[in-house]
Amino acid sequence: MRRIISLLVICIFTGFLQLQAQEVQESASQDFNNGVTLFNKGLFEESITEFEHFIQKHGNHQLVTTANYYLARAKAKTDTTNKSVYFEEFIDEFPFSNYSSKLLFDLGQQADSAGQYRQAETYYSRALKLGLNKKQSAKAYYWMGESAAADSSFVQARQYFMTLADEYPKSEWAAKALYARGRLYLSENKYDSSSVAFEILKERYPNNEMSRRVGTALGESYYQQGRY
Repeated sequence: MRRIISLLVICIFTGFLQLQAQEVQESASQDFNNGVTLFNKGLFEESITEFEHFIQKHGNHQLVTTANYYLARAKAKTDTTNKSVYFEEFIDEFPFSNYSSKLLFDLGQQADSAGQYRQAETYYSRALKLGLNKKQSAKAYYWMGESAAADSSFVQARQYFMTLADEYPKSEWAAKALYARGRLYLSENKYDSSSVAFEILKERYPNNEMSRRVGTALGESYYQQGRY
């Protein structure tokens, strides 16, 4: 009888602990969701308070990294001058999170828009070094190429584009990279090289949309070479 009573007590106590843990998890998730809701409504200052409260109260929760990501973005929205500071703080704390690469891409796009092409190239390069998947790695190489091209570093840009096409041939960015490479040659009046570059694109991706755009570019290249 004592053994049965002891087992019942243990079961009841265990059930109570599980229920309590479940309630804590549900409460934590609700706190997090409140922050996300406020963020999505554009109430960034209010969302900062919610995320800071969540992080302080539930430091070991599985959503802490995501909460810190939203917190960094919310702070950047309310203080755009220090956007890079907030993003870098997150990247320093969670360097191998997928969110870190997203923030680096964001900073890269911002630098591109501001005409800071070398800085943009650096951001994309840092994202690449975080160990991105194939899709994101190809994207990083493409934007590194675009940034280098905008900075008139044409040789470096073509290297990025070619590396992308060679290492990630199945990526949606590969054909775009080969087309951009051909256009760069054409912009430098290197007509022979541009012809070869476009032919590589057509050979590798004969049915791709970018290959269908080659006709006009190749026609210009051939005309400049006197082949028509």
